Amino acid sequence: MEEKGWAEKKFCPIYKGNKTDCDFCNQHGWVLVMAKKNLKISIRKEWIMKFKEYQNKARQTAIYGAAGLEYTILGLVSEAGEVADVIKRRMRENRNSCFRLTKEDQDKLANELGDVLWYVANCCCELGFDMDNVARMNLGKLAMRAELGKLTER
Repeated sequence: MEEKGWAEKKFCPIYKGNKTDCDFCNQHGWVLVMAKKNLKISIRKEWIMKFKEYQNKARQTAIYGAAGLEYTILGLVSEAGEVADVIKRRMRENRNSCFRLTKEDQDKLANELGDVLWYVANCCCELGFDMDNVARMNLGKLAMRAELGKLTER
């Protein structure tokens, strides 16, 4: 998470310091995030959620009938359409593809992408997939494409 004055370091809640090889931290994803603003340093601990953890929590909120796979796939497509709709509306208002997203657009996109993620998690549950494995497989596929020269800038 290197962005505009932010730095991320592994932080061990057990040893109370930087320790990149702590099994607990690697397993549970603790990080220490430091921000430097106006020469003041603020420190906060964040929890980095893993896909599997999100998948389990999302599953607890899944309330739908017996057609679970069909329901989650249709919901995924519907929510992806809502993401596209935010962009389509902005393009229409500006009469071309050069536009800036407003803060309201960004908030709406974040909410809709969260809904997309919920449906992806529950699609994975319905299919018996672990989201962590799906993410790893996808990165492996992308690495293979990169090695073959199929991921190039246009």
